[in-house]
Amino acid sequence: QNTMQKLTIRDFTVRPFRARLQSLGINYTELYERIILQREPSANTTQADHSFPSIQEILETAVAISGDPALAIRIGGSLDVTEYGTYGLCIMSCVNMGAALELFLRYGQTFIDGAHWSRAQYEDGLIVRLHQDTGTDYQKRLVTELVFSNIHAFCRSLVAQPLEGLSVHFNYPRPACAAAYKNQWPIPLEFDQEYSQIFLPKRWQDQLTRTGNPTTHVLFTQQCE
Repeated sequence: QNTMQKLTIRDFTVRPFRARLQSLGINYTELYERIILQREPSANTTQADHSFPSIQEILETAVAISGDPALAIRIGGSLDVTEYGTYGLCIMSCVNMGAALELFLRYGQTFIDGAHWSRAQYEDGLIVRLHQDTGTDYQKRLVTELVFSNIHAFCRSLVAQPLEGLSVHFNYPRPACAAAYKNQWPIPLEFDQEYSQIFLPKRWQDQLTRTGNPTTHVLFTQQCE
């Protein structure tokens, strides 16, 4: 049952992601074929690895095809919570941002292979930290850009002050496309830090959502289970 849950929740995220790539002029079949061609055959075979591409490979190749170094930020920032099926409706029905964050931390672990979230609670707020153990440094940066900008997109859908009191750390040097970061997150940003993380103050967590509904929230949560 756990495997089925993961596949179902992930399916809600894969479809809008693919649709967004295609809307940006990136043909998914061409993308897949290019990834396969780029893979090095392993030492004990002359056959290319035809396994399904990872999100890390997809992002890196999509950036190369598009020529847009900020593509991951644009994709993540354009994915709306309403496109995420029952999971999206469940987040929208949360009464406040703290509850929405709890739901994200519960189910968001399953979206990207080799990545997971942790939290650290402080008196004045909460830090959510992204951990990755798959991919090159560049691929990890692209995944960070995708998920951080998607979190912002979700927050924009739910509250009037989505960046209220937030600050963000990135565990890599300032990229050449840093201007796109400031456009996406006009808040304190720091690079070359120990972790990629977001600080969320208590006042951010207490914000009431536009779409909160305790009755439908119970129903959608049961469906997510």
